[in-house]
Amino acid sequence: TQLIFNDQEIMDSLPKGLKKRMQAETYLDMIEVIPLFSDVSLPTRIEVCNAFETYYCAKEEEVMSEDEEPDALFIVRFGDVLLTAKGERLMIARRGVMFGELAMFGLTENGLRLRT
Repeated sequence: TQLIFNDQEIMDSLPKGLKKRMQAETYLDMIEVIPLFSDVSLPTRIEVCNAFETYYCAKEEEVMSEDEEPDALFIVRFGDVLLTAKGERLMIARRGVMFGELAMFGLTENGLRLRT
């Protein structure tokens, strides 16, 4: 993926207070549609936004793979992400869809990723 600018790099270069406001402005509308965050207070949702990092990937790039230890969960901000398990197509994730959360929250039998 060719980036014209790296918004994560720009965010990281901002003063802390401005970065927090910009992160909230960038991600708040997206997490408000995710059921996990529906009953969470606004200040908590803003803190969640401040924990986000932007990750861009190229078409056909694998973001994560099955049976790897989790280190992040993902929320689609732009584009489409094909989710598969054991080589079978599960769904196409679009804006606002979260994936990778099951292993992150310890909800898999072995604690590893279930799908890619």
